[in-house]
Amino acid sequence: MSNFCSPWTHAEGGLPFYGELGKKIRDVFGSYSGAGLFNINVSGVLPDHGIKLSDSLHANKETGDVAGTIATLFHSERQNILFGQKWTSNNDLTAEFTLVDFCQGAQAKLAGTVNTKNDKKSLLVGTECRNDKVALNLAAEFKSKSPVVKGSIAGGYENISIGYFTNFTSENSKFVTHDFRISYDHEKFSLLGALENEFKVVTAAIQGKLAENIDGALEVKNSKGGDDDGITVAMGVKYTQEEYKLRCKVDSKAIIGLSFDTKVNETTSLNLCTLIEGNDIFHGKHKIGFGLLIGF
Repeated sequence: MSNFCSPWTHAEGGLPFYGELGKKIRDVFGSYSGAGLFNINVSGVLPDHGIKLSDSLHANKETGDVAGTIATLFHSERQNILFGQKWTSNNDLTAEFTLVDFCQGAQAKLAGTVNTKNDKKSLLVGTECRNDKVALNLAAEFKSKSPVVKGSIAGGYENISIGYFTNFTSENSKFVTHDFRISYDHEKFSLLGALENEFKVVTAAIQGKLAENIDGALEVKNSKGGDDDGITVAMGVKYTQEEYKLRCKVDSKAIIGLSFDTKVNETTSLNLCTLIEGNDIFHGKHKIGFGLLIGF
């Protein structure tokens, strides 16, 4: 139950959505969002009934906060309809309805959330469509009296893709975000350029094969304002084997990331990751994460 129609929406087939441009590069660097967290995810499918179950538990080592979710998804193959519900330990209860392939390559979704503790409500209405030439997604989120509309478009020709993402707030009646990405994907390498956060963040990145099982990536980012002000250079390496994946990244701020992913068996996978402050090896705020994914 991802945030439907956000720039990070992912579906199978067709041209990549805006948030998927540069996916090969991000895959080399990996995600270290689990650093400092203890995560357990259990999911399973009951194929005879078209039901998918998903439970998760997250513990933050620094804050001591513990959060959990319970989700159920029912798929009616005859009508191409998905019904879902999700409960979180913050007392958020979400119900969603998704219509899949109501026309070729398109789907629509309606999701409502209510917090049983403070009675806050929100509604999300979204749709997405893509084929081999264009990928579109659009969503309106109603959390207050001023709904927010998000939209993105990506178009491609051969190995080149260009994408644009924007936000529109009804409170100010104006577009508040303008993000652009352009990518070139080849069998042996990928290129990405981006102008994001109101042109305050400029990114250029390249990914390529260094050896048969080794991929490398280089990213240069220039940010104006905020904690990441200035130019940051990051390098990453991914080593892939059938049983496991190893990733390592280091940037010009001496932040070192290491991750290890492996399949314990056909239904269980394990993830270990850490972020190390290279400027202060002995007293830095290093983070270690643990993730366990169990399927049935």
